[in-house]
Amino acid sequence: MQSLLIKGICLALALSAAGTAQAVQKESHDDNLNGITIFAQKESQGSQWDSTTGEAKYMVSYKVTLDNASGKSIEPGKDNKMCFFLFDKNGKTFMSTGIELDMLKKYEPRDNRTGVVYFSSSNPDVLNMPFVRFGIGKDCIN
Repeated sequence: MQSLLIKGICLALALSAAGTAQAVQKESHDDNLNGITIFAQKESQGSQWDSTTGEAKYMVSYKVTLDNASGKSIEPGKDNKMCFFLFDKNGKTFMSTGIELDMLKKYEPRDNRTGVVYFSSSNPDVLNMPFVRFGIGKDCIN
């Protein structure tokens, strides 16, 4: 328990020392997500182009650590989709468009994992969203 606390403090200090966009989520809308903490740091931004539709989109990636400090396991799967959201204090949100595969494995209680999460949109606001939150199940239905 103490090593998790120390690890969390060190990660928070490292993120704040980096001086780039950061986000931490501590609250949840779903009782099943109590005890989940998200540490996120903007990693890069760029563009995405679809040759089938000819559509260009803005793209941003975040390095995200999901810390399951709850007493329950989290098991993403076909019927329990996992996603992340970029959001701001004005209520604007963007759901993730890609998640590194290692992030989609089962999280045991007290487990944590770090990976890259991607967001893309034709709206340029996706590049300037300050916060990242976690969603699972019904939260992730388009």
